[in-house]
Amino acid sequence: MFFNEHGIYRSAMDHSYVDSASTNFLAGYEASLGTPDIGGPIEAVPKEQILTTGQIGQTLGEGRGSGTFLDSMKAAIYKGVTSVELSLSASGSEPNIGPDLYSQEKREELRSLARANQVNIVSVHTPVQIVANMSGYAGEQRGFLDEQRELQVNEVKKAIQFAGDTTTNGGAVVVHTGEFQRPFVEQPWAQNQYGEFKHYEEEPLKFVKYLVDERTGRIVGDARKNQVVFEPLYKTAGSEGLVGQRARDPVSGKEKVLDAEDWVDMRGNYIDPLTDTRLFERVPEWNQDFTRFKTKRMTWDDFVKRTQKWNKDHAPDIAQNPKIHRSPEEMFFITMRENEALQYRGSSLFHGRFYHHERDAMNKAIEALKTWEKIEQETPPEQRWRYFRDWSSRHAHELATYRLVPQEGKLPSEILKQFIEDQGHSLRYAHEASGSADARADTLLEDTKHMMSVEKYGKMKSTNSYAEVGIYAMDLTRDKKLTQPIFVAPENIFPEMGYASHPEEMTQLVLDGRKLMADRLVKERHMSQAEAEQKAAQHIKTTLDTEHLGMWKRYFQKKQGETDDHFNKRFNSWYLDQVKKMHEKGVIGHIHIADGFGYGHANLPAGQGTMPIVDAVRYLKTHGYKGAYLSEGYGDAPRMMRDTWKAFGSPIYSHTGPLGSSRWGSDVRWSDVQFSYFGRNVPPLYIFGSYSPSTEWKLWSEVPFE
Repeated sequence: MFFNEHGIYRSAMDHSYVDSASTNFLAGYEASLGTPDIGGPIEAVPKEQILTTGQIGQTLGEGRGSGTFLDSMKAAIYKGVTSVELSLSASGSEPNIGPDLYSQEKREELRSLARANQVNIVSVHTPVQIVANMSGYAGEQRGFLDEQRELQVNEVKKAIQFAGDTTTNGGAVVVHTGEFQRPFVEQPWAQNQYGEFKHYEEEPLKFVKYLVDERTGRIVGDARKNQVVFEPLYKTAGSEGLVGQRARDPVSGKEKVLDAEDWVDMRGNYIDPLTDTRLFERVPEWNQDFTRFKTKRMTWDDFVKRTQKWNKDHAPDIAQNPKIHRSPEEMFFITMRENEALQYRGSSLFHGRFYHHERDAMNKAIEALKTWEKIEQETPPEQRWRYFRDWSSRHAHELATYRLVPQEGKLPSEILKQFIEDQGHSLRYAHEASGSADARADTLLEDTKHMMSVEKYGKMKSTNSYAEVGIYAMDLTRDKKLTQPIFVAPENIFPEMGYASHPEEMTQLVLDGRKLMADRLVKERHMSQAEAEQKAAQHIKTTLDTEHLGMWKRYFQKKQGETDDHFNKRFNSWYLDQVKKMHEKGVIGHIHIADGFGYGHANLPAGQGTMPIVDAVRYLKTHGYKGAYLSEGYGDAPRMMRDTWKAFGSPIYSHTGPLGSSRWGSDVRWSDVQFSYFGRNVPPLYIFGSYSPSTEWKLWSEVPFE
């Protein structure tokens, strides 16, 4: 719209207002904070407006009163919007809603409507009801489900296809993140130069980390920060005075210079912890005073130290097989399983300690029975009693060997049969007790080889998914002959939703997805490394949601005695630093603009909350960002576009000034048209059109004349 072409602007939409509202965002307080500079001010205020009305678009929904995209786009066109994002709903959630229910004809109609009105369809958002992550994570009870991951990947591919059919020239396919749960305080970003993040007050002492069986995706255990466990205190190089000596594991052949914590067997040989059978040769220390073996109390910090030693000692092995690398929670769980396996192995040894002797005795008794049955059969019945008397006296050694007791009136064959039966019961008990214990021990040790932390497993699954849909977007861009690429753009969602909601995690997710996509293109499509990396960078980017980033304020810890003003300035510095880091990594490809106060999901128009959105966007625009800007200020829908245009300094244009302006020829302000009646801030003194009464004279009672 054109309201005024005159002069300099001085109010909410004026350049002078923008300039005075944001004088050097960081410089004004960083010195007083004493916080490190992030490289100087983000950027001085440009003399021209930051964004024009044509550069700020709007996300459009479907269903729930909005109708189809044809309906919601028409409403956006009436507001003067020139670029839109189509936010898909799940197919079938409402009549005629969802990507599957838009025929080719409807898709072309949507595209034609945009072209006719010079509106760019710049992006498509996947259905939030279905796609909440790309890892297949379904909660603690269900773990990671491959069938759910396939459903999510398929939904993204449908959105990519929808984008190819409707977008006017490529663009983003937005996907919500929240790949899996992880404790805040254990992440590398929790402590930074601006402050500290914490999910809840007790988190440093009570956080939980989960373990996944990589074979099934099922969550099989957890490690808790405040959990204490005990394990046998084994003999080590330190306890045996062998520190510094070079020793060799006789089974694996691995050699090393012994550290104080290295286990040794009864002969002082090094025990390689990668060799399962050697774990059973560790020697627990005996406590003579209490007639029991000594134990060692293990806390989370002990497992952290053990993990560090493990990864250091096995660095060459890890380089060959990264799965050998361990995290503290993996070390915790593996230690628990190994100790449980030792218990089962000990039970097996206990029940099987006389197994060989009893088995040999039974075999001898079976052979003896054959002999005595033959003798007794060849002897007349009246003479058989003599054999028992003679056998008892002559075969006293055998009786002791078989633990047979002479019984009056019983022949040798009868005694042997009873012995064989009793011995069979004993051996079967050993078979079942020892055999099942050994099987359980082997199962536990096998399980330890397939245990993964949730973080390691979830990242692997998510990375695979993004590489897959990135390649799909690349192929569709080629097939549709689009001049600009369609790219998959994970969006930072609420902090508590899980991994990749933090900007550093989201950046890493994109970089990991790009790396795997490039590796696959080199291997499967025989691309050069340079071309593969270029394609990956074009088709996997991020969506930066300005309000979701600000929601980290809820978990940003306030210092003792700190004023609200100082706290807000610290957080805003962190906020802008994250925007700068993401831009420098080259991952931002799409922006959702919304404001809020940092403690909940408000979705206010830009400028109506407390987030430094204007400064962030100014920095990105002046440093080369070329992607789309979409307003998501649905928290105040009537003002969503107007206030966003206003916040970014979009001017008001006309050829004559607002109709009836009392300041004819003077600078036009937003207050001249905002909430006004044709340029006047007071109601008109007259009414017209359908609002005016009829000119026909009537009685006050409106009784018609006859």
